[in-house]
Amino acid sequence: MAVTLSGCTTEPIRMRVLDAVTAEPIKDAIAVYELSSSRNHGTTYTQHALVETVSDDNGWFYIPSQNVGFVTPLGLNSPIVKIFRRGYKLEWLGNDQLMPGVSEALRWEKNGETVKLKRPQDFAEYERTVRLFNSGMGRGDCGWKKTPLAIVAIESEIMEFETSGRQKHNSTVLRSLLSHEAYSRGKAEMFVRCGSARAFFNTYPSTCPDGTGMMQHVDRRSVIDETRRGPGISIVMFTIGYCPSDGNYWLNEQGQGWRKTHEKSLDFMQDKWRTK
Repeated sequence: MAVTLSGCTTEPIRMRVLDAVTAEPIKDAIAVYELSSSRNHGTTYTQHALVETVSDDNGWFYIPSQNVGFVTPLGLNSPIVKIFRRGYKLEWLGNDQLMPGVSEALRWEKNGETVKLKRPQDFAEYERTVRLFNSGMGRGDCGWKKTPLAIVAIESEIMEFETSGRQKHNSTVLRSLLSHEAYSRGKAEMFVRCGSARAFFNTYPSTCPDGTGMMQHVDRRSVIDETRRGPGISIVMFTIGYCPSDGNYWLNEQGQGWRKTHEKSLDFMQDKWRTK
C-alpha cells in the first residue's frame, strides 16, 4: 500500500555550467528543474515541482528547495534538470534511479557538480535540442508561469529558425497558449484561473533579430484570421518590439520572419484583423 507523506521538500541544487571546449563559465544558461510522477501507463501525469533559474557570471546556478506538499512513492519519476543556452546542445540530467522512492526523488545526486555544455554538430541536432527543451513546459497547474524565461528562449530560437528559412514550426508552448487565448477570447477555464498569457508574457523581452541585445516594449498576440477563405479558423502569432541597438521597431508574423516597422504596438492590426 502506498504511503502518503506531507510537507515534503526537495534538496536545494547548486551546479556550475562551463563551455566544454574552452572551460569558460557560461552566463545566462537556463536551468529548469522538474519533479513529476506518472501512473496508469503514463496516462496520469502529476507535476509536483517546476522551477527555472539562470546561471550567474561565473556559471553557477542555484535552485532553492521546493515544497511539494503531498507525495506518494507510487509512480514517482527521477527528478530532472534541463540546462540550455543559446547556441549549445541541451543537457538533460537526472538521478540514476529511474523509479525512486520519496527520499530518493527529493534528493539531487549531482549537487555541486560541473556541467560542460557542448556545441551542436549541425543545425538538425540543435533544432532537436530546442524541441526537447520545449517538452513539458506547458504542463501542470498554470505551469507556464513557472518557466517563462525558458518558454521565451524557445520562441526566440524558433523565430530565428523561421527567419533563416531553415525550419518552420507550427506550434510551441507560447504559440499554443496565445492561440488558445485568442480562440476562447480569454474565457477558457485555464485563463480564468491563471490569468492572461498574453499579458504575462508581454513583460518578458525577446532577442533582437540581429542578436545584439534584447527587445524592449514587446507586444505578443495570436490573432484569429477570419479574412482567409477555407475551412476552419486560422490563428497567427505576431510579435513586435523595439531594439535599442539599431533604434528600430521590428515586427514578426509567424512563419514570415522579421521586418522593420513604423508601428509601436500591435493595436494597428485591429482594422485588418477581427480579434474580438
